[in-house]
Amino acid sequence: TEAYKKEGLKTKQKVKNPEDITKARDYMCRNYYDVRTFGAVMSTGDDQCGIVRGPVQIEFYESLWNGEKSIYRDYQETKQNVFSLKDYINEHIFSYCLAHIDAVPDNFLFYYNNMGKEEVQLTDWEYAGMQDPHIDIAMFCIYSFYDRKQVDKLVDIYFDHCCSRAIRIKIYCYIAACGLLWSNWCEYKRRLGVEFGEYSLRQYRYAKEYYRIARKEMETGYESGK
Repeated sequence: TEAYKKEGLKTKQKVKNPEDITKARDYMCRNYYDVRTFGAVMSTGDDQCGIVRGPVQIEFYESLWNGEKSIYRDYQETKQNVFSLKDYINEHIFSYCLAHIDAVPDNFLFYYNNMGKEEVQLTDWEYAGMQDPHIDIAMFCIYSFYDRKQVDKLVDIYFDHCCSRAIRIKIYCYIAACGLLWSNWCEYKRRLGVEFGEYSLRQYRYAKEYYRIARKEMETGYESGK
């Protein structure tokens, strides 16, 4: 409703106007960091604002470079490769839920309750939003600097060894996309005088490495009929 009122659009229309939805979506992207960066599902209720898919918003941080080029010589190639994974991701999203999106290990708090039982609490929900829940798996992996073996082990634990090949590949795609997202964020911060050193380089490597892994798994799957 906020977007419709701010843009001077008619609210609570029975027949949804596609142009109004586009204007409302653009308003949300301009005014809300989490929407433009991570995406959001805003296609329900009376005043719908459509769906923003997170990987598309990688260019947001790039737009804050003020026309400067990336420090990586192969950036445009890497970006094109990662963006080519978008269709695969979208084809394999089957549900949305409240996702944390900032699943760094430090946000998982383990403690003992009054009964002496160990519990875990997930804190810091600043970036939370409606998203594919599997994006949190990818985020946890890149924040933890996991290698391929550790990524696969985490996926197996999460799905109790019942993860389909297609979903596993989608998570690889998310790792590539999220790696590029945070690499671009680091480049933006670098222009403000804040250096992230090895963290920045590792995120860029995730973008490159997991693009290759995802593509290879897709080709192998198609060839074997899986």
